[in-house]
Formats: sequence, structure tokens, C-alpha cells
Amino acid sequence: MQIANGSTDVTTYFTLRDSTAHAPKTDVMVTDIDLYYVEERAAISAKADATALAAADSAHGDNQAYHVGQGLYRIDWPDAAFDGGIGKKVQLIVVCTGVDTTFLEVELSPASNVVAVGSDAQSATDLKDFADTGYDPSTHKVAGVVLTDTCTTNTDLVSAASIKTAIEAAGSHLALILEDTGTTLDTLINDIPTVSEFEARTIAAADYLVASDTLARVTLVDTCTTNTDMRGTDSASTHSAADVKTALEADGSKLDHLWEMTEDDGGVRRLTTNALEQAPAGGTGLDAAGVRAAIGLATANLDTQLDAIPTAAENADAVLDEMLSEHTDVGSSGAGIAAAGSSGDPWATALPGAYAAGTAGNIIGSLSTPGSGSNLRVYSLTEATSGNPIVGATVTVTTDIAGTVVVASGTTDSGGIVEFYLDAGTYYLWRSCTGYTFTDPDTEVFV
Repeated sequence: MQIANGSTDVTTYFTLRDSTAHAPKTDVMVTDIDLYYVEERAAISAKADATALAAADSAHGDNQAYHVGQGLYRIDWPDAAFDGGIGKKVQLIVVCTGVDTTFLEVELSPASNVVAVGSDAQSATDLKDFADTGYDPSTHKVAGVVLTDTCTTNTDLVSAASIKTAIEAAGSHLALILEDTGTTLDTLINDIPTVSEFEARTIAAADYLVASDTLARVTLVDTCTTNTDMRGTDSASTHSAADVKTALEADGSKLDHLWEMTEDDGGVRRLTTNALEQAPAGGTGLDAAGVRAAIGLATANLDTQLDAIPTAAENADAVLDEMLSEHTDVGSSGAGIAAAGSSGDPWATALPGAYAAGTAGNIIGSLSTPGSGSNLRVYSLTEATSGNPIVGATVTVTTDIAGTVVVASGTTDSGGIVEFYLDAGTYYLWRSCTGYTFTDPDTEVFV
């Protein structure tokens, strides 16, 4: 293999074979490849660890490699491997574990190819001269060709003017053509319409006569006489618009009959009653009585039908007089009214009774009433864990454990204290306060 001395970015291809089977190896890791080169009569280069190229067509990279496929690997060499001198040889070496070590010998040639011909070094120009027919190596000349230092002027060349004169001479073919047309070629060319002139003509080509620039079967006149009878071969009417209107509106005409079927209604024409009565039944076949029957009117008098509709008072009476026993479906208004009626008189319920804290019954029943007993009783309410007073708590005192007989009530002050006037006996205290849960009742025995 020959490579020009001093070449740069040199790429070669090596087939790497398995060291055991000696078949092309396709799974070599590029980073496992070691690269060396040995220039003629020089020491081997330092080992270079190959790095991977991105793709088969990536730009050259010194000491880089890429598996092209089928065990063939592209190897990019550094420029220093190819500067040993013209005619010298360099050995390229690829080493990898599990792969046969591979060598490639490269001969460094001059920048331009040299081929020995008759033991003389010949350049590319020399070789071309040699290949020419009739080449004489002793003189470096081609037989039959005499080179001169001067060139004499050719005096018999025909000029362009002479050619034009000969073409246009009398009796020439061009002259005969012009004689047949009776004009000159320039005149004919100038008479050809331009593109814009052609585009402006919208008449069909079959009717347009190019020679005369006219339209077939069309005669132009300078004046146009008025047609007084407005009648042609197609028997067109000669009547004026006024005559036509008069004829259409004449007594007994069809338009007159249609006009008589209408009457004025505030500037709008409408069909007369007689016209409507005489009109055919149409698609439905319903007369006036049939229409009333279709919409549920027994008689023609709408007022009579409206009077039969119950009034608001009659509707109210009918609803309120309805038996609740006939309306007991769950969730119905009748069932709700019946349930409300069976609850009895709410004013007979003891307060606060079973009303939950915060309800109106509980609030009214818990209004501060210190009691009517003879002895002052002080009740203190504190937090169980911290001992801090519970402020704003409502305390209700009853004489029964059911909590229905209230004898006193009050609200704790900033010290968690509320005072009652109670006689000696056993009492049940019911407590409530936002943010607290109590185990009620609290049984207290006063002596």
C-alpha cells in the first residue's frame, strides 16, 4: 500500500480475527484496541489506546476506531506515522486481547506519482506526452506537428456581414420567400400580436380572422337605428310595460279575481272571510268545528271555556280540604304535614329538656335563673388536667336524673364559678361549653 509522504488524517481498515477460530471478530471493544506504528529503521511508537468514533462517517480522529461491520474496523492514524521520508516504509500494527495481531506495510511515496519508464523518472506530464501518438522521446515532440513562434493571419475567412449579404442576395431562397409574401420579414414579425393583445381578445379562435383582424359574420356600423316594433323572428311582444300592466289588472282577469279575495287590514292585505270559508280543507281536512275539537274546545266560545277553569281560591280550598290519609307516601308534602300535626303542642315541652346545646330550646331553657331556694350554693367548673377554670359554661340544675325539671341555671364567670339558691337535697347539674365534653349529669347533694 502506498501513501504520500507527509499525508495527514490517514484512515485504514483492518479485519480483526478471533485468535482461536481466526474468523472475523465482530464484538471487539474499541477501547480494548492498542495501536502502534514502526517507521523504517526507527523504534516502535508508544502504545496508543484507541477511543471510539461516533459513526462510520465521523470526522478523522487520531488513534480512534469504529466497527464498520462484519469484523471490519476503521482505524484513524496520527500524522506522525507518515512523515518518515519518500521511499521509506512504515508498519501499522493493531493489537487486542483475543484477536490475532494484525500488520499493514505502507510505502511512503512522493506527493506526485512517479513511474519509471526506461529507467527514467517520468512525471505525469511526461507520461501524457509519451502516450500521445507519434511521440518521440529523444525530442519530446509529436510527429506531424510543427510548432512556430508566429501565426499568420487567415485572409480568406468569411465575415458575418458577407454571410448576411449572400443570404439576402437577389435570387436567394430568402429573397424568393419575401417576393411570394409581397412584404418584408420585419413587417410580418411586427404584425404579430403581443401576448397582452392576445390575452385581451376573448373571441373564440374559430370566429377570429387573423389576416383582417375581424370577426366572421359580424359587420360593424357607425350608427344604430331605433327598433320601433320590438318584434323579431321569435315573435317577441311589442307591448310596453304599461300596456302589460293594464292587461293583467283588467276586470275579470285572473289577477283581478285574486285581488277581490283580499281586503285591506291597516295597510296589509289579508284574505276575506268569504275567501277563507270557501277555501278547500287542505291536507288536514278540518273545518272550524274540527279545529276546536282537536284543541279540546267543546264550543266556539273561548270565554265559556276559560270560565270553567278553577280560580286560585278554589284551587286552595281543594288542596287544604284534601284528606291527609290519602297522601301518606314517604317524603310527600302530605306525609310531612301529617307528621307535624302529630307532634302535639310544642309549647307544652319542658325546656331545655332534650334540646341539644346551641338550639333555641336549650338556650331558652338555660337562661340564668339562680333558683328560689334559701341557701347560696357555689359551683366551680375547672379543667380536669390543668385545673384552669372553664369560663362561659352553661350549668343547668334539675331535680330529676332525666333532666326535665329545671330549678336553676347560670353561666360560669372568669373564675369558672356559678352561684345558685337551692334548698337542701339532691340535684343533677347539666353542663355545656364550646370546646369541652362533659359526662352529665353531675350529681350534687346539698345539706
